[in-house]
Amino acid sequence: MQLRHDAGYCAARIGVFVRDLARRMGATQVGTVGSIRLTPNLINVIPNQAVLSIDLRNTDDDLLTAAEKEFTAFLETLAQEEGVTIETRALVRTRPVIFDSKVLQAIEAVAAERGLPIGA
Repeated sequence: MQLRHDAGYCAARIGVFVRDLARRMGATQVGTVGSIRLTPNLINVIPNQAVLSIDLRNTDDDLLTAAEKEFTAFLETLAQEEGVTIETRALVRTRPVIFDSKVLQAIEAVAAERGLPIGA
């Protein structure tokens, strides 16, 4: 096992880290692994490549930046520990947007009329 450079294992570790990071940072932080593609994707062959989509979001830009830095540090450590190369590419990075309070009030009013729960 110590000779393996298993991209599937690394993908799994990344998924667990993203979930743990979001939970540890609290309610405003979310993290999603939206897709994982392993190559060669065969039952008895160690994957030599994994492509993942990771979505980190937070309504607080400073907290989002902190989450991104922690995630990057984790990837560097994981690559070193497992003897793999991890490449990243940012697809999009937008600053959090505060919704207009009138729009939120309208949504809450309609939800209340329909007896739907309103979450924070």
